[in-house]
Amino acid sequence: MKKCCLLVALLLPLCLSRVTAQSYVAFAAGPARDLNNLRIPIYQAPIVFQWKPSPRFAGVIFDVEASMPFDGSSSRVAYTLNPTLPDQLRVRESILPFSWTVGIGFHIRFRHDQKKKNLPGQKKEEAWALEIYPAEIEGQVINVHYSSYDKSNYDILNPDVGTNRGGPEAAIALSHSVSNGFSVMLRARTPPLASLGSYPLSFRFVAPLQVLLRYKLYQKRRK
Repeated sequence: MKKCCLLVALLLPLCLSRVTAQSYVAFAAGPARDLNNLRIPIYQAPIVFQWKPSPRFAGVIFDVEASMPFDGSSSRVAYTLNPTLPDQLRVRESILPFSWTVGIGFHIRFRHDQKKKNLPGQKKEEAWALEIYPAEIEGQVINVHYSSYDKSNYDILNPDVGTNRGGPEAAIALSHSVSNGFSVMLRARTPPLASLGSYPLSFRFVAPLQVLLRYKLYQKRRK
């Protein structure tokens, strides 16, 4: 049953997609905000490479992404049993998630307009599209750092530690294309389907909401 559902999920976008005229490679970048750790403001800077092969593949997109972390800051409490010192102090904690993703998506265009520009023979193209990425593999390397404090006298109970894990995940995006190959894409990713392990951590896997500016390089048609 699970295999059947997976097959339907993969084939349905193929049936709904409208075949685009040209293949292309695309590059995209922009900011991202994690939605799975709202208590900690975690940001990333994703860099995306995409390839759409020839039109006979009906909207299939091959997607590769690497996301660099910005500083996600929180704080923890360190305690001491030394009576000559304050019994606790706040320690700054930095959570830095690096992630990579490889997978396949589907481009489903549902609106396409062509408008004439001021110059004769020139047109402006506008298109809205839904992009579904149901079959992707993601790895996340989450590093944890603490600001300097008196470790000889103070201890953090159950301090966070870094992790390096990955698994399957999915994403969905809404894109708006304009002329000259540029488009804006709003994409949401799920966290990878994996376990953080048995050790208790104060954070979870990152699930970013991305705002991307994408540029497409169209490949010439073969005569």
